[in-house]
Amino acid sequence: MKKSNIALILLGLIILLFSVFSQSIVVEIHSMVWRIVIGLLGCFSIIAGFCKIAHNR
Repeated sequence: MKKSNIALILLGLIILLFSVFSQSIVVEIHSMVWRIVIGLLGCFSIIAGFCKIAHNR
């Protein structure tokens, strides 16, 4: 596994944790739509990291 793949997965996990646990910051910006968008960005980052690992093997 390359460091960039691991970094992509960790970035996705950090983004997901941010969208789940920082409710006060995200709710002040707008509504649930921003939390969903941020959560989807984290999911796509994790999936992209795992796909890159799978394609390298």
